[in-house]
Amino acid sequence: MKSLPSILANPFFRKLFCAQILATFGTGLSSIALAQLAYHLSDRHAGKILGIALVLKMVAYIFGAPLMSYLSAKIPSKLFMIIMDLIRMLLLVSMFFVQATWQIYLLIILINLCSAGFTPTFQALIPTLFQKKADYTKALSLSRMAYNLESLLSPLLAALLLFFVSFKLLFALNALTFLISSLLIYSTPLKSSNKTVQSRGFGCLYDYLTIKPLLQGLLFIFIAALAGAMVIINTVVYIQGTYHLSESITALTMAVFGIASLITTISIPALSQYASSNKLMKCGALFCIGGFAIGILTPNLTGIFIIWFILGIGASLIETLIGLTITENITQEKQNNYFTAYFSLSHACWLSAYFITGWIGNQIAMQSLLLLLFLISVLLYLLATQIKSPTLAKP
Repeated sequence: MKSLPSILANPFFRKLFCAQILATFGTGLSSIALAQLAYHLSDRHAGKILGIALVLKMVAYIFGAPLMSYLSAKIPSKLFMIIMDLIRMLLLVSMFFVQATWQIYLLIILINLCSAGFTPTFQALIPTLFQKKADYTKALSLSRMAYNLESLLSPLLAALLLFFVSFKLLFALNALTFLISSLLIYSTPLKSSNKTVQSRGFGCLYDYLTIKPLLQGLLFIFIAALAGAMVIINTVVYIQGTYHLSESITALTMAVFGIASLITTISIPALSQYASSNKLMKCGALFCIGGFAIGILTPNLTGIFIIWFILGIGASLIETLIGLTITENITQEKQNNYFTAYFSLSHACWLSAYFITGWIGNQIAMQSLLLLLFLISVLLYLLATQIKSPTLAKP
């Protein structure tokens, strides 16, 4: 089998992948700059401002994707993505002039509405560039690697930049990444797709849930979201609160999750030669369940590293392969609707996971939270494996 980077020989994918990397890293820098801006406006209420901003981001994703699909259905995909990039660029530049918290909230909603339009369109475009399933699987792995690397490297890059420049420059850098992304997309000779299938809007959510493999995948995504939210929200609580260790150990623990995700992502094209995407996603769910089960035993620091590594493997197996599940079960002309539905529904899963691991987790002991996550994940897994094929027409 050819190596993973060989897929970059496809010139169309190479340009789009570069655009994705730039936009992903730029957005990562902006997330850190947003926290700094919130503190700058109100140091005592920075956490509240940032929390509300993140909730608004998720709400924009959940409800914005179906709404934006109406617009994307009327515009060629290439032009639509360029417009979304340029609007986000202008909105980020306006971050320089923010003087009040409501302005942050408005800009967050608008920026993420554009992202809710751009991302499903981008995801639906990638499979059209490849004829072979193996090549598309490699493309998915590379795409997932970009997200994993961003989560590992963006905080380090931002910390380095903030030694020399104002946090507002991070917004400018993100704006620049969107400009370059739009130029890369413009220079890619993509075929103008004939969008004969109309947008289903919020109806695409119902359509998605009526197809067994997609519903199964969504339930597995919920398990992955629980694992990811546990790591994002409670690593600091676990390390610095329960074990009274340093911030550097907290960062190292989170890095263990990211490294496990990265290793797994690289391995997926090879694993796909021996098992279907559905079986690999089931394995990912079982890894997450196993990680929660071990966590109930109150391990030492080494044990936490092992648990976070296991959760990273499980989450990566699930999140990387969901795109393949969609393309295997949906005809090409309808995939944009289903990627839109997935984008919306998956972020609903993440919002629920943040609520469970954050708000509920704050009310109970850590071991009780891990027991709760274990039980929820087992229930989701059982539901996913017991789903019967619906008696509806194929999409």
